[in-house]
Amino acid sequence: EISGREILAEIRKLSSEMRVILSSGYSEESVLDDLKDDLHLRFIKKPYRPGELAEQVRHSLTAG
Repeated sequence: EISGREILAEIRKLSSEMRVILSSGYSEESVLDDLKDDLHLRFIKKPYRPGELAEQVRHSLTAG
């Protein structure tokens, strides 16, 4: 019973550099509006195909 945004805030308390992938049925702009400066945050819109998720994970693991 905790939102993704609340979980992200808790993760950021532990590490500002931990890579996170958020997923939502809402648009990326509406979800990430105030999070656009978070360089370690990726987004994937629901519904998504396994290959799309794999691509986001791959990008997160190889990003600088």
